[in-house]
Amino acid sequence: LGVHKMATARDRIPIDIKYNKMKDWLQNRSRVLQKSHPKEYARLLESATLLTKNVKYELPALKKAQQRNTSGLSDVEKKRREYRRQIAEHTQQFQHECDELHIKGEDVRNEVTSAPELQLPIIFEQVATTCKQKVAPAVKYYTKFANHHAIVQRDTRTKEVVPMLTYLCTQGNTRVYEYRKEKGFSVPDSLDDETNQNEGEADSGPALEIDWGDFDDAGAAAPEINLDLTIEDLPEDDGVEISMVDTNAVTQDLDTEVLPIPVLKQTLLDYDDTRNVALDDMYELEAFLIEKDILLGPDSPTSSDLVAPHISTVEGGEPPHKDIKNWLSAVQQAIAALTDRSTKHFLLLRVSDRYLDRLVSGLTRHQQSISSFKMKTADLDGKEEEYKKGSLELQPKIQQVVKETKEIQASAEKTLSGMYEGREVNIVGDINTI
Repeated sequence: LGVHKMATARDRIPIDIKYNKMKDWLQNRSRVLQKSHPKEYARLLESATLLTKNVKYELPALKKAQQRNTSGLSDVEKKRREYRRQIAEHTQQFQHECDELHIKGEDVRNEVTSAPELQLPIIFEQVATTCKQKVAPAVKYYTKFANHHAIVQRDTRTKEVVPMLTYLCTQGNTRVYEYRKEKGFSVPDSLDDETNQNEGEADSGPALEIDWGDFDDAGAAAPEINLDLTIEDLPEDDGVEISMVDTNAVTQDLDTEVLPIPVLKQTLLDYDDTRNVALDDMYELEAFLIEKDILLGPDSPTSSDLVAPHISTVEGGEPPHKDIKNWLSAVQQAIAALTDRSTKHFLLLRVSDRYLDRLVSGLTRHQQSISSFKMKTADLDGKEEEYKKGSLELQPKIQQVVKETKEIQASAEKTLSGMYEGREVNIVGDINTI
């Protein structure tokens, strides 16, 4: 009775067979199973082989190929985002540099070449207009202020402050020879006649050739100018260091110096020396107005020792604080127009073909980069289509192999259970996770 109970209990325990060991399990029992169930035994051996093949080789290979498609699609999307970012970045930089040069960017070299002659007269005219309309009252007040304090200090000489800026405010951006005539210095008689004949010409005179002087010493090294500049070489800070020189003395030198006719035909802001003197005058006036703005503001010093020398009344009275602020803004506007990056580009382009080549090369590189990344983006579209197509083709294959494997498993478990008089049989292992 005890042996019978043990046999009954054992019959209730399921038989677990690992899928990749099923063939060995069958062969170890071949004498009994092959003799009692020859047809079923043969089918089970074949099922064991198919299960091992599908679970261990076929499905992993299909899933690995599918993973490559999924990974490929992910890489395509990452590259597409990166290419789009590069396109946007180069487009933004290209547009920014075109805006600095006031060009459209359609015909880069021709547009950059013609930009100085087109834009500098406009810039200089705007500066001259600003000086006449908005800066002139500040110059007048500064002159009164300086002469008032000269009288207070018992200096009876009349001070001529910011002379070049004063001339710009009263006469405008005239030609250099007109400025010299106004100052009482002689100029070639031919200039008047030639100017009348060329009334319709642009203010900018012909380009100057730099006179390097005579180098009698054959062994002396010729001076070398480094014009290897790019857009990036220009400083981010557009401020210009204030030249601590006597502008009156510099202006006197400009008045008395013998200048070639091409220089005399240039406008004051077009000619480097007179433009620099005008800038020095603007910086001087700016410094004065900044000080007045601080002293008249709510945070001004309260000490009478500090305030009295600066706000003593001049003839006609002190201007309102609002006027000081408006004048300061106008002066800073004129300075910015003469020193911003666009103006620096135009001034360098006029004298350096190498600088022109550098700017054109930089803009062209942006265009080439944009074109290259657009082509790469187009290539990604083809790869994406290829990965999607491969994924769609593999999916039904994987599903079919999984379905066949599950059917073979169920059939084998049922056949083995019948061989063992209804005892539960389970084929276990990775086959249950596919």
